[in-house]
Amino acid sequence: MCSALRSSSSELFPASSLNVLLLGNAAHPEFRDAVGRLQSLSELTTASDVAAAAAELEGADGPPDLLVVAQVRPGEVSEQEINGLRRLVPLVPCVALLGSLCEGETRSGSPWPGVVRVYWRQWPQRIGPEMAALRAGRSSAWSLPATASDEERLLCSISPPLAQRRGLAAIAARRFELAGWLASACRSQGLATLRTSPEAPVAATGVEMVFWDAGLASLTDFSELVRLQTAYPGAGVIALADFARIEDEERLLGAGVAAVLSKPVMLAELCEAILTLTRMQC
Repeated sequence: MCSALRSSSSELFPASSLNVLLLGNAAHPEFRDAVGRLQSLSELTTASDVAAAAAELEGADGPPDLLVVAQVRPGEVSEQEINGLRRLVPLVPCVALLGSLCEGETRSGSPWPGVVRVYWRQWPQRIGPEMAALRAGRSSAWSLPATASDEERLLCSISPPLAQRRGLAAIAARRFELAGWLASACRSQGLATLRTSPEAPVAATGVEMVFWDAGLASLTDFSELVRLQTAYPGAGVIALADFARIEDEERLLGAGVAAVLSKPVMLAELCEAILTLTRMQC
C-alpha cells in the first residue's frame, strides 16, 4: 500500500519541490530521521513493498525525481526486484537507505549494483546538499549514471559548501592525521582551530564548536565528553564515532552532543555539520 506524506504549507513544498518515492519500512527507528528530512525537503510518497512501488511508478503522471529503497537487513529487496523497478524509471537516481545490519554487505553479501549506498547515520549530512543539487539540476553523487564508480561519486561530492564565517573550533582527536584533517576542513570554512586532548582538554575561551574523536569506549563512557563540555561551556560538540548504532547515537545526543558523524567522514558531510551547527547557534 502506498501513502502520500504531504503538507499544506506552501513554504515547505515550493513549486520546485522534488517528488520522492520511498520503498521500505519507513517506520523503522533507524530511518526515522531520514524519513523526516525527506518529508521536509520533498513531496514524499511511501510504498511498503515492491509491488506497491511498481504500481505507484506505473500509475504516476511522471517519474519521481528520486527513488529511495530502505533496507533494514540484507535480502529484504532482491537485485532482481531492484532491476525491475529501475526498468520502469531508468533515468531516476536510486539511493539505498541502509540500516546497521547492512554494514557488512559489501564484503560478504551481494549489494545492489549501480545503487548509491547511504547508511542511516550518514543521511543527515548528505541529504541536504544532494537534494539541493537535484532541485537545481546540478550534477551530484546521487545523480550520476548507474554505471558510475564509487571513486567517481566520491570526487563528485568532495566540494564543500563555501562559508564565510569566523569563530574558534577545538579539535579533540587522538590521532595526529585525523586532527590535521579536521583542522584543515575547519579552516576551509573560515574557522580558527585549537588542537587539544580529549582526555585532558586545555581550557580556552571563545570556542564555539568542538570536534571530538569518540572511540568505541566513549559511546557508553561519557567522561571525555564531560571534560570537553566543562572546558568549553556553551560550545556545540560534534562527535566522530566508529560504527555507532541507533542506541549509541541516542545516548550521545541525550548527553548533550549536537551531532554524531560516522567515520569515515567525507569533507562535504563535515562542512554540512558545521553549517547546521552554525544555524542552531544563531
